Amino acid sequence: MRRDRLTTGFLMLVIALVTMLCFPVGVFAATENLSADYQLKYSVVDAGTKEQFSIRSDDAGKIEVLAPFISGGCIAINEVKVQSVVMGDDGIQTVNLVWNSDRGVPCKGYMPVQLKANFELPRPGRYMIQLWETESVNSAKVRLVGKQDVLVKETQDALKTACRTAAIKAIELEMPRAQAKNIQERLKADLEKLQTLSNDDYTLPEKVVETVWVLDKADDNTILHVNGMSRSGPWYHLSGIVGGDYSRMKPGVKYTATYYKVYPRVYWSMSSAYVCVAELR
Repeated sequence: MRRDRLTTGFLMLVIALVTMLCFPVGVFAATENLSADYQLKYSVVDAGTKEQFSIRSDDAGKIEVLAPFISGGCIAINEVKVQSVVMGDDGIQTVNLVWNSDRGVPCKGYMPVQLKANFELPRPGRYMIQLWETESVNSAKVRLVGKQDVLVKETQDALKTACRTAAIKAIELEMPRAQAKNIQERLKADLEKLQTLSNDDYTLPEKVVETVWVLDKADDNTILHVNGMSRSGPWYHLSGIVGGDYSRMKPGVKYTATYYKVYPRVYWSMSSAYVCVAELR
């Protein structure tokens, strides 16, 4: 019985080591194909012999990955997918693309071409884009072709939508509070106005850039800590984040953040407000 247990344990260790060697950490953190979520499209296009690997991006999150290679001339398999998207403790999301192709082997042509992959990042933030290729067709082993970090900035319209939505959420959080019982009519009027207001007519509130962090899981009404904060405030509470993904904020991690004070919060005579986070780095 003891020998069987030792044998089983040894086999499990071997399997784990082989898996680590075949699959780099983070690349296969997700097993599903995320390509549809990121609107991935790809093709093989003509290229010169001096082309180099490159990643191009714009502020709105549209990404183009170019990977030159020499084709044998008759490519039968050419597949690209978004294999995983991994959030790091530093707030940077790593997007892993895996490219599975025969590159025209075993044909004997010599054609300079390049893989062209286009996709869209769904929300603002800092990203690391990585392209991996299989060592051979359908191989479990992959190697890194290239990588590049990109920054997706908030578009004005997306930023206004996030802040206006956060202001609505702030009022909804404020209404049940005992300290707000004397301003219910004002809250209702502001809520109705924000719900019917267009982005063109909405004015962005005060913008702040400083070091922030949360002590617990980030969510609506979580306290946003800032440098210089004391028992007398200022007290900032989350009511929104651009892109809607609070998981970007890890408890205990300090970020340089851009945030907007979207609505005042009644808290005795202390400075307090609901805020919408726009950018973390």
